[in-house]
Amino acid sequence: MAIKRFQYNMNENFSTPTAQAQPQETDQLKSQANQEQELRETMDEWIGQTKHQLLLKWGVPTVTASDGNGGEILKFDQLRRGLFSNGNYITVIHTYSFCIDKEQKIYTWKYNKQGRQGQ
Repeated sequence: MAIKRFQYNMNENFSTPTAQAQPQETDQLKSQANQEQELRETMDEWIGQTKHQLLLKWGVPTVTASDGNGGEILKFDQLRRGLFSNGNYITVIHTYSFCIDKEQKIYTWKYNKQGRQGQ
């Protein structure tokens, strides 16, 4: 069985870009890179684990769908909201998807986040 890797989108930026990078932004980019690496390592640990193990840890999925090969895709959404000092907020939905084969083993994963600002 060929293993397909999903691309994931972790490059969304919810702030307005500036013309010149500031030192603080450089630190933020390093921190983001570390977070991305940590996410990859954590999610890669699920490869080869069973659907049962996943459900014990993550609970009930938000969505279950067929993977088209006799397996399934389980999606888990996590909603997070951050409040800014000016009263505005940002809502971010983190979606973690796991592909499970016929033998009930996880063979790949995908991560995506979507956000929007509000007042």
